[in-house]
Amino acid sequence: MSAIPAFTETHAALLLTFLSSPQRVKGTMTYPQLAGFLFSMANAPELIPPSEWMPIVFNDQDARYENRGEAEEVLQAMMALYNDCGRERMKVHTSLPPGCEIRPQPLDNLGDDAPLSQWAQGFLTGHAYLDDIWNEYTPDELDEELGSILVALTFFSSP
Repeated sequence: MSAIPAFTETHAALLLTFLSSPQRVKGTMTYPQLAGFLFSMANAPELIPPSEWMPIVFNDQDARYENRGEAEEVLQAMMALYNDCGRERMKVHTSLPPGCEIRPQPLDNLGDDAPLSQWAQGFLTGHAYLDDIWNEYTPDELDEELGSILVALTFFSSP
């Protein structure tokens, strides 16, 4: 693959369509779940190679790409999203990726179909996967503060 481009709304639409296709195996992450999950992976205290996290996206099953071209497009979009998630931590005002917007009515963000709820579920999946790594890097005096941040980031994962 050539250099990874910046993440765009076109990438978001591609991932949304691909991940929601009936051809995907049961348990495949939705696009907002993937965005939250990749935010966890991209902001981990250690580099987590795609070969480790990619199987989690597809519930440890084959992704069922139609052909090599589709595989390259989807993987490039995933890597663009991953890179974008890593860049977000450097910004003063961070934002969610396209397609993960917050609904105007707060309680509407708690539903199973709510993009923010799904983003939080994906983030929580990623953090759980990285729990041992975070424990290794987090000084005891920051444990309570990190716990508070996690509560805020995962609040919408489940009513």
